[in-house]
Amino acid sequence: MRLMFDDVSKTSNKSDRILLEAVTKQDKVGGPKEIKLVGPAIITEMETINGRIFPLDVMKESIEKFNNVWVESCRGYGELDHSDNAFVEPDMACDRVTKIWQSEENEKIFLTESIVMASDPVHGIHGTPKGDILAGLLSHGGKVGRSTRGIGDVGHDKRVLEGYYLVCVDTVIDPSGGTGCMSEMMTEGVLTTKEFMINEHGVIIERAYSYLDKRLATLPKHNKEAYVINSMKEFLNNI
Repeated sequence: MRLMFDDVSKTSNKSDRILLEAVTKQDKVGGPKEIKLVGPAIITEMETINGRIFPLDVMKESIEKFNNVWVESCRGYGELDHSDNAFVEPDMACDRVTKIWQSEENEKIFLTESIVMASDPVHGIHGTPKGDILAGLLSHGGKVGRSTRGIGDVGHDKRVLEGYYLVCVDTVIDPSGGTGCMSEMMTEGVLTTKEFMINEHGVIIERAYSYLDKRLATLPKHNKEAYVINSMKEFLNNI
């Protein structure tokens, strides 16, 4: 299984952009303000800019797991732009998904609502570094979009196969790179060469590292040095 990035709120028509609405909520006068991002995050049964199609049934199952494991436990964090990990780095987190649901108007679309993790010194609220950056962008009228990060495989017909695992929903400035964004395209090219596995406990493991650990855990009685060297060569060839 491979790590994939997809702005599934944008079709293969590169001029399309579906951006989020920033909503500022204040429960009471003088109380802390809360910035929320609301809008489409996942669109199924339509080819994305990265040339993939997310089947509705595959994504419904993956989103249900994401909701049960991450959102309902208040751990559905997203990063500001993509990282090269199959998990969310706490210091890169910018918001937390509080709700993910299927659109009533169009069953192929899933929307998210998230809280921007911004600082509010007046009320003693500490934000994350990326949350403060995101809040700054939004406060000055900036627009952002959504892009998914997940583990899975794609069939010959461009359709994502059953077993896709949604890692997180990131907030990005230019979803999937659009036109001329070579850094995003290069990053994706590197990451899709890595393979991952999900163990029996639901933990994502990079397959190359897992294989190396198993090799070094069973050293032979003789020719240990040659065994270690060969194991390292195989590991380097697999990353």
